[in-house]
Amino acid sequence: MKCIKILIWILFSGVIFSSCLLINSARSIQVEIMKPGMFTIPDSIRSIGIINRISSSYDTIPFEYIRSGKIITDPTVKYSDLSANSVKALEEFLKEESYFTQVRNFNDSINSSIQAGKPLNSQQELFQISNSDMLVVLNDCKFELTSVNLDADVLVTTATLHWIIGNKGDTVSYLYSQADTLIYDADPRFDFCKNEQNALVSSATYLGRNFGTKVIPNWLKVERMYYRSDNPEMIKAEKLALKSDWLKAAEIWNKMTKNKNKNISAKASFNMAVACEMEGKIEAAIDWLVQSYTILSGINGEHQQNCKRYIDILALRKKEIEKLAVQFRN
Repeated sequence: MKCIKILIWILFSGVIFSSCLLINSARSIQVEIMKPGMFTIPDSIRSIGIINRISSSYDTIPFEYIRSGKIITDPTVKYSDLSANSVKALEEFLKEESYFTQVRNFNDSINSSIQAGKPLNSQQELFQISNSDMLVVLNDCKFELTSVNLDADVLVTTATLHWIIGNKGDTVSYLYSQADTLIYDADPRFDFCKNEQNALVSSATYLGRNFGTKVIPNWLKVERMYYRSDNPEMIKAEKLALKSDWLKAAEIWNKMTKNKNKNISAKASFNMAVACEMEGKIEAAIDWLVQSYTILSGINGEHQQNCKRYIDILALRKKEIEKLAVQFRN
């Protein structure tokens, strides 16, 4: 009886140890995927105009920020300058992406042509003046800045930008509220004011480019989990995957899914899901995750949670790919 108990304990310990090894072998890899824009822009929309409604009238109120618990007034910071940085950054992003044949940045030069309170899409004269099929208007913005500690070596900016988007001939225009908090380490080479001004300009520039990623499809870096192994074949596949050679990596992982060692088989099946996603085969990726989940069913709960989480990610990814199919342009 004592021998049987020892044997059971050895087997049980082996399962726990094997389970720990599997979880400890989880790694992450950074990959690029294309994300859809918020709007489906018709193919007839080939040119876009960008307008900045933040005029010099916004600069009549001095800019204030908090440093070491005190309110500091800085008359050199201008909302008109910060907003100009945002629309310039948006212009540069859209030109880089070449989604439109023409991108025009009017900044605040045709503000007088915008009729306050009237929907953008109904202002046909504005589309004619700008000679644009689509207009994006920075309608309002607010920036706040705080120095976190007495040394002012950490700066926190909070910004909110309001954009209006409309297409020529469309029946509606859209309002998008963009808010973000950005944290910066102050550069010791600059004085307090220079650091704070740089942080504000960087925030304005970042928000402009970031809004561009909402307007059109774009490539985005994301992380995906995979499993590594000391098995020689799995090591070969991992090296190929790290070089983005997913097809060759998948050839090896596919063979390893039939390995008699359940840990290796489960790992390879999970990794096959990553390879399939990278090749745009979402349904196949989900099937591999179900297989990986089943191999260790009742043995490794954390691994099963990893499979479930990835299935949820792929379900969303499938919808994104369907949206991209409509938005993609040659």
